This record gives sequence, C-alpha cells and structure tokens, in this order.
Amino acid sequence: MKLSSIWTFCLLLCFSSGAFAQNLLDDFKIAQVDKEIRLDFTIKAGISCVDLEIERSDDGVLFDVIGFIPGICGEPTEASSYSFFDKSPLINQTAYYRLFLRTNGYSSIVNIMFLDPGESGILIYPNPFQYNLNILTDSKNIGNYSLSIYDNSGRIVSQLSGKGNKIAFNSEINLSPGTYRLLIMYDKGKSYSAVIIKN
Repeated sequence: MKLSSIWTFCLLLCFSSGAFAQNLLDDFKIAQVDKEIRLDFTIKAGISCVDLEIERSDDGVLFDVIGFIPGICGEPTEASSYSFFDKSPLINQTAYYRLFLRTNGYSSIVNIMFLDPGESGILIYPNPFQYNLNILTDSKNIGNYSLSIYDNSGRIVSQLSGKGNKIAFNSEINLSPGTYRLLIMYDKGKSYSAVIIKN
C-alpha cells in the first residue's frame, strides 16, 4: 500500500470516526452533584480503546481536555462503567462535555447548566426575563416559602408560595413589562430580596 493511501485511511479512521463513536456507549449521563458535575458513561462489551479523554467547552465548539483515563478502556465480554467528577465546573453557565475514545472517535456532546447561588444565597435566571423566571436559593432552604413581587409604588402585584429552594415562576399573565422588587421569605426566618426586570 502506498504511503499516501495509508495516510488517507488513517485520516478517515481517526477523524471521521466521531460519527459512529456514540454507538460504542451504552449510556452517557451528566448531573450536578453539590458543587461538582458528575459524568457517568458505559462502554459496550467488546469495545476497546487505548486511553480515554474527557473534554469540556463553554460554547460547544472549542473543547479542552479536563480529564484522562489511562490504559485500555472497555472489556471483551461485558460493558465497562466509568464515573468522572468535574471539580471546577463552569458556574452559572452552560457547559458542554464529550468523550474522546482515540481511534474510536468522539461521543455525542451533552450539556448542563451548573447552578450555584453563591455567597448571596440566591440565583435568578434569566434576568431580565420574558415569560418564565427561575429562582434558586441556598440548598439549606428546604422549608416553606412565600414569594411576593412589588412594583415601583410598593404595591404587591403577584404572590406565590411553596416549599424548597427551587422556584419556577410564570409571569406571562401576572406582570407587565417593567422593573420589580422580589421578596422571598422562608418559615425559618431566612429572606431574600432582589430586583427583577420583565421584558
């Protein structure tokens, strides 16, 4: 075989293999676990690769290697499961992950938005918003809450009550475009206040 033919074969195998790499995986799951992102994936039986890289991107286009599993991945007779923790995730933005299985190519891309209310104890997104408003408070807030929204004159224009630290608020009917003050009070005395903008 000519050298040019060998290179052509290698290019087709090494760089076009991403189209079928996903078929090598039984599953590829991703989740936020406390302050980390956990990736769980299983390589099908009979599939092997030399080393495996975990890659991350903030735009789904340009990826950086953030993890490495050395040696032979996969087993001849049974599926092999792996877990990887991203201990320094991208905070409050969407992150994209994929696996590079060397000559077997790339996995499909999965994405997740890591949510962290930070020192303020509250995260509101998106803000400004148009229809749905999502609110995340400190994970210690597992009790009942009351949510009130005030207009610029101090009048209550909308109220909501529930339980837990995750709140989904639909303002399509209740609010007109403008700036509002949001107040959340928990039955254990914890409270949060923030400005929200309805487009």
